[in-house]
Amino acid sequence: MRELIVTLRGLLILADMISGLVALVWLGKHGEWGAVIGGVLLFFLSGTIVNVLLLITTPLTLYSAHRLNSGKPVPLLQFLHSLLTALTMGVLSCGTMYVLVQLSDGPGVWTPLMLASFSVSVGAFLHLAAKNDAPSGGFGISSVMAVLNALVFIAVAVSIRLAGLSFKSTCIAYSVGCFVIAVICHVVTARMISKPWPEDGGDKTP
Repeated sequence: MRELIVTLRGLLILADMISGLVALVWLGKHGEWGAVIGGVLLFFLSGTIVNVLLLITTPLTLYSAHRLNSGKPVPLLQFLHSLLTALTMGVLSCGTMYVLVQLSDGPGVWTPLMLASFSVSVGAFLHLAAKNDAPSGGFGISSVMAVLNALVFIAVAVSIRLAGLSFKSTCIAYSVGCFVIAVICHVVTARMISKPWPEDGGDKTP
C-alpha cells in the first residue's frame, strides 16, 4: 500500500503540473482571459487558502494528537478530524470550480476549466502532503487523503460532464466523496497505530 500511495501521489503531482499548463493554453486559445487570470491567481493563492481552511481543524488536530501521544486515542475524534480535513478539500475544489466557471464566457471550455480546477485545488493538497510526509519517508495519512481527494475530484468532474450536475448536486456529490475519504483514512490511521509499517519495526504483512 505504501508504494502504491507514493507512486500515485507522484503521478498525480505530474498530472497536476501538466493539466495546469494545458488548461492555460487551451483557455487562452479560446480567449477566456478572465478564467486564465483567475486560474493563475488562484494557483498562487492556493497554498495560503489551504492553510487558512486547515486552521479550522487545528484545535481538533492538536487535541487528537495529544490523546494519541498519551496512548489514549479517541476513535471518534480521529474520524471527525479526517472528515473535517476532507471537507476542507471539498470546499476548495467546489469553490475553485465555481469561480472559474463564473469567470468563463463560453460553454465549450468545460474540459480546460476542470483541468485548471484540478491543478489549483487538488494540486495544492498533493504538494502539501508531499511536504508533510517527507520526514516519514514520503508516506503518511496526508498522502493517502490527498490521493483519495484527487480520485474523488476526477469522479465528480466526470459525473458533471456525463450527468450535467448542477453546482448544488456537485457539492453534494463531493461531500459524499469526502465522507468516503474520511472513512478510509480513519481505517488506515487505526491500522498504522495498531500495526506500524515494516520500516518502523512492525509486521511485514501489507
